[in-house]
Amino acid sequence: MAQEKTEMQRHYVMYYEMSYGLNVEMHKQSEIAKRLNTIIAQIMPYLSQEHQTQVATAVERAKQVTMSELVF
Repeated sequence: MAQEKTEMQRHYVMYYEMSYGLNVEMHKQSEIAKRLNTIIAQIMPYLSQEHQTQVATAVERAKQVTMSELVF
């Protein structure tokens, strides 16, 4: 019984560490996306109309990427 309890606790700790790590990574990626969007917004006025359209299209496409497209 004690061995099962120890095993369950070990699994819980592994799950917690994995969840925490994924949460931290998600926040990092969100911050990167925010910073990139800020940079894009700052340079957009300096681009030609054609390039502004291309950038806007690329940004919209990036927002629609699915998980299956991210798998290599």
